[in-house]
Order: sequence, then structure tokens, then C-alpha cells
Amino acid sequence: MDLNLNSEQSQHYKKLKWRCRRGMKELDILLSCYITNYYNNANKEEQQNFEDLLDIQDPELYSLFTGRELLKNTDMQLLVDKISKLKSY
Repeated sequence: MDLNLNSEQSQHYKKLKWRCRRGMKELDILLSCYITNYYNNANKEEQQNFEDLLDIQDPELYSLFTGRELLKNTDMQLLVDKISKLKSY
């Protein structure tokens, strides 16, 4: 996490990090890896797309990350592709 965040940004980040905790361990790992390592450096559009992804229910989100389903929104699909390739070490 970027230590230069103001208090409001820090609260928002903490809420997003909490929202990354899902009912499926696989989703927890992917989403947590992205928010920890990439979210703060992403442009505003990618950050918004990530926040929109968090609104998707777990079964559909899992289908997106496994390639069983695709999004019509190309930018969001690119983000899904990016996140699905992440590895958490």
C-alpha cells in the first residue's frame, strides 16, 4: 500500500481490501494479490473497473477468471485477464 495516501483514500483502500475477501479461496488470492500489488498504481479507469468487478457475485466472477465467461466491456475483460494471470507468492 502506498504510504502517501490521505486518510480518506486509506479508508477507501481498506474497504476495498475487505471486499476482496470472498467465499472462495481462489478469488481471495487473485483479488488480494491485485489490490496489494497493482491497484494503487493503476489509472482511475482501471481502479473503477476493479471496484465494479467486486460487485459481481462469486460464481460469475470465478467463471470470468477461469475463462468460462467473458465480459462485454472490453476494458473490464482486459482487467480480468490481467488478474487471472497473477500469482500470489
